[in-house]
Amino acid sequence: PQVLQLGNFYEAQSTQIDARLKSCSTNHALLNLVCKHAAQYFEQPNGLFRWRSNLLEPLEALILNSPLEALIAHLTAMSKHYLQLKDGYPDLMVINNGQVHFEEVKAPGDKLRRNQLTTIDNLKNVGFTVHIAAVKWFVDPNRIYSVVDIETTGGLKGGNRITEIGVVKVQHGKVIDTWTTLINPQRHIPSFITKLTGISDGMVYNAPVFADIAQPLLDKLAGSIFVAHNVNFDYGFIKKECEVAGHFFKMPKMCTVVESRRAFKGLKSYSLGNLSAHFNLNLTSHHRALADATATAELLLLIQNSETLTQ
Repeated sequence: PQVLQLGNFYEAQSTQIDARLKSCSTNHALLNLVCKHAAQYFEQPNGLFRWRSNLLEPLEALILNSPLEALIAHLTAMSKHYLQLKDGYPDLMVINNGQVHFEEVKAPGDKLRRNQLTTIDNLKNVGFTVHIAAVKWFVDPNRIYSVVDIETTGGLKGGNRITEIGVVKVQHGKVIDTWTTLINPQRHIPSFITKLTGISDGMVYNAPVFADIAQPLLDKLAGSIFVAHNVNFDYGFIKKECEVAGHFFKMPKMCTVVESRRAFKGLKSYSLGNLSAHFNLNLTSHHRALADATATAELLLLIQNSETLTQ
């Protein structure tokens, strides 16, 4: 919304904002206000987000276990400085003996970004407790990693859609499952994309649309780490497609480009093609989803073996 982009939301609506927040004289009153709007606008997207039932549980925990003055002060600050406080929040909300505090988790070498510093400072200034937790990452052999690759009609912007998805699931250093499907993008596939991927309009004509495979895909990914080479591209497309199909999508994610740079320093290129050639990975049909996911899964195992040796 323009009033948030321009930063004049509070200036334009201060009387209503102050009156609404003042009416919340107790934590339960604030929770009731939130629940009222969640019920009124359930599953209706607006310029900020879509109300869903799974948002209410953490909000209830936050509201009922936080100082009311801190909540009101932070909501007021958000209405005044939304662009500065819309993100950068700590990783974890912890409730201990009826009191809430936040934990920002950082591995060795990770630094707080500017937006994180701004938001954490504001949370502290209004009365919240925020801790910075330094941790050492390690490979959990029991964890399931879902290595994902997608093919699309083009970049993330411009209404482009997914044409193929491949998933390779890894646990205990071995592939335990694979899954792939073509997807009808419900739009024309440009000729240069067909030359790159080999996927044509004719190939996807009778394929399912994304809405038809969304739930099977989410079931396949449930409880795992989402892994991809340049993960934000694949993750962003799937999140957008799930939103259009009416599904909530959020997973922990890992990028094999980032992890390769950490594990194998000094290489000239970290593209999947060049890494596959360098490590002799099984990349039989580059730019097809399952083939790329298979090669990325092999790369993930090399990264994990490298991390295990250095621990």
